[in-house]
Amino acid sequence: MNKLGEQALWYRTQQYIKEYKPEMIGIAGSINKTITKQAIKLALKDTHRVRADKASYTSPIGVALRALGIKKLQKKFGWVRLLAASKTKEIAEEEPDIIILEIAADKPGDIDALVQQIQFNIAVITRVDTKNLHLFQTKEMVAHEMLSLPISIKQGIAILNADDPHQQEMKEHITTPIITYGKTEGAGIRLKRANRINGKKAGFITEIQIEGKSYEQTFPHLISRAQIQSILIALAITKAQEGNIQKALNNLRNLKPPTANMEMKSGINNATIIDDSWDATPESTMQAIETLAAIPARRKIAILGDIQNLASKAIQTHKEIGEKVAKHADILITIGTDTKHTQASALESKFEIDAHHFEKSKDVGKWLTDYIQPDDLILIKGSRAMHMEGVTKRILAK
Repeated sequence: MNKLGEQALWYRTQQYIKEYKPEMIGIAGSINKTITKQAIKLALKDTHRVRADKASYTSPIGVALRALGIKKLQKKFGWVRLLAASKTKEIAEEEPDIIILEIAADKPGDIDALVQQIQFNIAVITRVDTKNLHLFQTKEMVAHEMLSLPISIKQGIAILNADDPHQQEMKEHITTPIITYGKTEGAGIRLKRANRINGKKAGFITEIQIEGKSYEQTFPHLISRAQIQSILIALAITKAQEGNIQKALNNLRNLKPPTANMEMKSGINNATIIDDSWDATPESTMQAIETLAAIPARRKIAILGDIQNLASKAIQTHKEIGEKVAKHADILITIGTDTKHTQASALESKFEIDAHHFEKSKDVGKWLTDYIQPDDLILIKGSRAMHMEGVTKRILAK
């Protein structure tokens, strides 16, 4: 889309928001934005018309298209026909009263530029992770970028993670009311307990405390404790909307992980796959390994690709991952360049682990088909550019 087309799209988006006045919810953070978006939609589905696309498109143009409810930019149509299509959609469908948008930054200043285009009413931050260190040299810089979202709110609420020290430091800069969530005592939406369902690979039984009142609920489809964070955020939004907490919890029982985001799948030879191939940060990789450790299995296999854009921290980070995975996996399969350090670190640890290395993800699949045994539990994780989804597809049950 050319510059004139972008200007026209933003003008159309701003006029649409001005006319229909939907409540705008922006979600920033290094992980779990997509599942959080779906959790909020589930929690509010009985009382609100919510627009929250399942796909994750966080480029500026993608955000504008999602605000208008357009799922895909057809290059052959051009911006004039695109805007005409959005107007046709507006006439044909009932408009939402809440729009939820994922927000991300490819470079410093991206979020600040976006909030100049769209005025949000509610700002959500999931977690500040180590990401894109070639552009954001520290986690503090990542946090500063995300802060642009809540400080842009003129009238509304900021929802922050009480367990994240970087978000606690944000509070002094935010003038709007704040709702906190997390395990930390004093959080407005507090997770007091989350136990895995005995004998099952997926599912948690939880106790959540809100303003002194405790609620118990089971979430049968979640496999990672990190995913429960999305439940807490959805309840914070429900509270902000003065909604029914128990109804929201009942709806949230149906929450399922998005595609390739800690998603459990059936593999060949009766193996089970934890498909987390969508993307990776150092923190989310460590958390994925902890999930692998927590689920019973005859053999535990970790298939890890490079975590990219870590700049000077790449070698040390991949070594630390090696130390972690050696403790919890029986077999390590590494893919790429930096994961050679993961393999070496795992083999040098005090734990016994069988390790194999491949240069590219496409080289792994054929070898794996003869290697996987019944009841294996297989974690697949790596950066987007590593194409780890190809490994998943090769070993899925037919």
